[in-house]
Amino acid sequence: MSAVFGRIDYREPGAERADLGAMAVRLAHRAGIEEASSPQKVKDAMDSAVFSRGALGALRSLSDAETPHAAVEPGSAALVLSGSFFSQADDARPEGPAFGGRAPASALFSALYPLREDKRGAARVLRRVSGHFAGAFYDEASGELLLFRDVLGAEPLYWAATQRGIAFASEIRALLALREVRERTRVNLRAVDQLMTWPGPVAPDTFFTGIEAVPAGFMLVFNPKNFQAGSGPERVVFDDFDYPLLKDRRPFGANDDPRPWIEELERLFTRAVGRRLQGNPAFLSSGGIDSALVNTVAKALGANDMHTFSIGFADRAMDERPWQRSVTEAVGSVHHERVVDTKDVYARLPDVVRLGEAPLKESYNGCALMLAEMVRAEGFTSVLSGEGSDELFAGYAGYLLNSEPPEEEAEDPLEQAEEARMRRRLWGDPTFFYEREYAAHERIRRDLYSPDVAERFERFSATARPPVNLAMLRGRHRLNQRTYLDAKLRVADHELTDHGDRVLMSQGITGRYPFLDKDVLEFSARIPPELLIYDEREKYPVRAMGAKYVPKAILNRRKFSFVAAGTPDLLKLRLDWVEELLSRENIRRAGYFDADAVENLKKLYLRPGFRINQTYEEDFLMIVLSFHLWLRIFEMPDFS
Repeated sequence: MSAVFGRIDYREPGAERADLGAMAVRLAHRAGIEEASSPQKVKDAMDSAVFSRGALGALRSLSDAETPHAAVEPGSAALVLSGSFFSQADDARPEGPAFGGRAPASALFSALYPLREDKRGAARVLRRVSGHFAGAFYDEASGELLLFRDVLGAEPLYWAATQRGIAFASEIRALLALREVRERTRVNLRAVDQLMTWPGPVAPDTFFTGIEAVPAGFMLVFNPKNFQAGSGPERVVFDDFDYPLLKDRRPFGANDDPRPWIEELERLFTRAVGRRLQGNPAFLSSGGIDSALVNTVAKALGANDMHTFSIGFADRAMDERPWQRSVTEAVGSVHHERVVDTKDVYARLPDVVRLGEAPLKESYNGCALMLAEMVRAEGFTSVLSGEGSDELFAGYAGYLLNSEPPEEEAEDPLEQAEEARMRRRLWGDPTFFYEREYAAHERIRRDLYSPDVAERFERFSATARPPVNLAMLRGRHRLNQRTYLDAKLRVADHELTDHGDRVLMSQGITGRYPFLDKDVLEFSARIPPELLIYDEREKYPVRAMGAKYVPKAILNRRKFSFVAAGTPDLLKLRLDWVEELLSRENIRRAGYFDADAVENLKKLYLRPGFRINQTYEEDFLMIVLSFHLWLRIFEMPDFS
């Protein structure tokens, strides 16, 4: 549990120090401290470094008082760090910090300090760190500030330019504690359109103008020169998912043996689980193969007194309790279970919008928050889960589409040509399919915005430019292209952010993700794409590995997406706050969406028997509802 924050002032030295305490209070929950607690508790949990031009701070859990998250060379330089680190003596990484028995902040500071003028050297050091981390390194002599975030974006980090310099923090709420940042921010329409198009906003965009996310795998370099010039930071990629080129791969043939690949994956995954068993963590049990494999491998490694947690649904169509229980029985855990209905899930929607600092497109973050509360109520401060497996090992239904050569689509020639142009712009390939038909989807988005917003559509459209670096797609296998897109668009700024970090850290809980271990990540990129979907099964390497550990009932299940109730169910509850937020008057007053279009959606959603398949279809009304809830919670202005 940890958080970082600070201000570097390039114009009025010392003016920023008074703000550090206000930022720390906004982040107190990340150290397991209630925000209403006494300032002394926050002060006791804070490591800080003060210089003539700035101040940096880090919060650590009071139960982790012996592990500082800051390292300082007085008057010279400082590092503040958040996250979890897994470098071990038995797998020292070339050019990476040798942690040994040292605190990660101290080890990383020692590695970076000699490289203050060598950005490429600093990038090499960061690339070799094994862990989920974010941090800031400041050099007083040059005034240079480095902000960095791991390749998965598991630890959040945001920044904003102020009139005097740069401010940064683990959560946006800490930046909003600064009056000048709060008064200048407006709604970022590009992030809104990204939410309607991709799984969530795409870094560096956030929903707040003037506040940016540090992209996963990036190091941002700030200094007095680029601040004065207004050019923004230098952006250095220090880590990315670099899949082999097709020309460098040997195809996996029918006579090739998959067992060596499965055995190596098992070795690395088992070590990844073992690294995350320190401190008696809790375990999530979703009913799927990924969490089942985490739990059963942990048991095989000797985990004792295991506690598992799950959510069940009163609606049997969504309920996975029979499969959850088969896993908990297999590992002999103390199981904690809560059964919820539509009203329970939607009662938490204001909480998850506030915690996530963002509107949403699904309601299941409410379930994630309830799970986090259950884990905390039992006294745990960390939890293991199966996030990342579907994205790394081709677990979604869309991977089956991407595994086959593209077929000619039977549609209007003009529409087909428009879609091909869109795909070429987004992916560099007119035949590559990801998620949906984007030309038709763009027309829906335009119609949903108010006329005033739609007039500006070309300025903020999510599909006006590629959302990722196309060089990382070019020349790769289609399955690897799809995996790369999911890692960048789904994992970093959605699954591990609003769905993971925010709800867990609201309860002072650290998420631990064995499938996202750096060694597992790097190995997954080398697995032959033909082996990812093999023997007519998606995610074959994980299933083959799981045969040794997981109950057969789980092993043979087809993929079942974790979903919660959609907006059609919510509208039927006739809740006053929902009806007021979606009223024609409120939609028209806010001015972002078209009131008639929203009314038509409401009528459609209320038709008898109407349902949304959340795996394949967008719940546009959820986006509209949660967006207006976000406007109200964060007191954002109407469109003008």
